[in-house]
Amino acid sequence: MWWNNNSSINKRQLETVYTPNWMVLSMPICFLVGASYFIGVFSGLWVRTRVRRVMGAGQRCLNHRFHNPAWLEPNNFRGSRISFKTTNAINDMAVLKREDTLQLISRSNYALLYDKNLKMALWCGFYLTSGMVKVARHKHKAHAFYTDRTLPREIQVKPMQLQRHAYDKGHMAPLASVATCVTTSFEASLASNFVLQHKSLNRGIWKRLERISRCYVEGDGFSTLDELFVANQYDGNLSPLKRRKGWVFSRCLAVSTGVLFRKEKNSLDCVFQGNKSIVPIPDELYMALWDVHSHQHIAFIIPNDETAAVKSVRTKHLNEGKKSRQFISMRKAKIQKLAPMIKRIQNPFEKIELSDINRFRVTLKELEDRIALSESVIAEKVLSTSLAVRGTGTINNTKHSKRHECILEYQTLPVELFPLQKRRRACKVSFTRAFWGVLPREHKSTIFREKIICLHKCNE
Repeated sequence: MWWNNNSSINKRQLETVYTPNWMVLSMPICFLVGASYFIGVFSGLWVRTRVRRVMGAGQRCLNHRFHNPAWLEPNNFRGSRISFKTTNAINDMAVLKREDTLQLISRSNYALLYDKNLKMALWCGFYLTSGMVKVARHKHKAHAFYTDRTLPREIQVKPMQLQRHAYDKGHMAPLASVATCVTTSFEASLASNFVLQHKSLNRGIWKRLERISRCYVEGDGFSTLDELFVANQYDGNLSPLKRRKGWVFSRCLAVSTGVLFRKEKNSLDCVFQGNKSIVPIPDELYMALWDVHSHQHIAFIIPNDETAAVKSVRTKHLNEGKKSRQFISMRKAKIQKLAPMIKRIQNPFEKIELSDINRFRVTLKELEDRIALSESVIAEKVLSTSLAVRGTGTINNTKHSKRHECILEYQTLPVELFPLQKRRRACKVSFTRAFWGVLPREHKSTIFREKIICLHKCNE
């Protein structure tokens, strides 16, 4: 032994001094293990979030890059077929195909379906993004009107043909939405992009719809269009999916606008009675909006007359309201007693705007049926018949030109707006249903149905 019995440190004391304290040694090890665990968890969550954001940004970039306005063309719009034959001469048959009278015009930022007989566009489609709105806002836009030289001379529209009392030359694709450069600004000012709109419509509700669609894609808080989308939940055939928070700042709208004709208005008589220089005035105009990411949608049908007038709010009053809201927000923390009044003052014009817009709102299915009915009215005028035909049908013993009896057959499939967006939504819903088994909304409805069945059994 290297120590002796006379040493002041005995064996027991030495064991006490040199015995390691495992509790003290394990504390930093446990701390390091726990810290590394939590760091790994948080770093994993951070990496996962970043990867998801990068993937979402890439997907949105690809979607925006390959958004072709011509893809928004409605299905079965040019597929109708009208045939007519006389009873005296069975072999004397005339066949009219709508694809022969409708021409698809594809521009840089919008697409048109131009009717050669009416010399006007029946449908217009374009995509609207925040980038387009920001670029178009800083571009100098001259409200000009140019004859579309890309069309044949016999179907071109001159400036004098679009001058009517109490009617404006209204854009189908608005200049403030699609004019991102000099070329697109010139294309938006072509005569093929204009229709005759009543001044109450063009300067009122139509202007508001264009403005709130631009505010929506810019993501400036909870806009008016958000409220309209929320209020549009009654359209059960195409219930919107839940919006992701990451898509708020990269919204993209697919917009379809067009004109409609009614049989009782006789607006097409001036065209088919031999006066080819007159451009007809549409009876109604429609606008349909579809959110490309969340698949929310809304549609409007607005009469093209003085009944479309809404309560106008001047810019001066809007600026005064904005200043008052800023002043109230600064004093809101100090004046607690005025909280109920502040809630009413913060948005003094939103309720008026929603009440004006909601009276023109329809479901997408109602709009598609109305477009098909308008096509039947145009087909009737083209063949100079006296009876309107809806859908697929046959009319016998019809007078044609007061000389012969004829048989008219009008065959068409239902018009479908936003066909590409509906296919994408169907794929998304099928994938979600296959992965989760059932959608959240369907799950709630299933539970509600089961509760009703249980209540019926209990009552029995």
